[in-house]
Amino acid sequence: MNEDAIQRIKKEALTDMKQGVPTLVFTMIAAVLIWVFGNLAFMPLAEGISLYEWPLDKVISLIILVALMAIIVKSMMSLTKIVDGLSSFLAIEMNKLQKNFDEKSLRRYRSFLRGVVFSVMIILIFILIQDYLTQIHPALSGVLLIAIVVWSIYLLYQGGTKISGEITRAITDLGKDAVKVAKAEEKEEEKTTKFPPSKNK
Repeated sequence: MNEDAIQRIKKEALTDMKQGVPTLVFTMIAAVLIWVFGNLAFMPLAEGISLYEWPLDKVISLIILVALMAIIVKSMMSLTKIVDGLSSFLAIEMNKLQKNFDEKSLRRYRSFLRGVVFSVMIILIFILIQDYLTQIHPALSGVLLIAIVVWSIYLLYQGGTKISGEITRAITDLGKDAVKVAKAEEKEEEKTTKFPPSKNK
């Protein structure tokens, strides 16, 4: 990867992170506030009240769940930008160790980091919305948890498979460089042995 490409990737990474970090912080604060007010204020107030034979606590749970999902979708978009920015900086560092590092390698690093970060994020999201899902119907939490487990395993396996090839290439390149250095040192020693430096009398 040439210097122009590295500078372009750095610029794109900084832009992604500048756009993503503030949005992610604000959306996560909003999500936490909605969750706190929902659990501590709205749900207790709605307990035991019905709206046209519909338990009001379930209706409010659905409203809060929709609001949280809208915020979560927006936060995931911001998180994607942040992860792509971090993976770009990681790719730049790997470019120093790995020969023939290209755009495909960058996409593999992004896929790996997305898999790890999204798996952690989706677990936190499930913890956030679990109570509201259970309030609407207990089976919803179980179904969603199964889907999360399958999706996380798929992301981690896919990302791990892609990144393992890059790590293997990096180790191979480092091994080849080490062999070249060792051979060069060996030749230098042979020259020194055959033609020792003359001593000035």
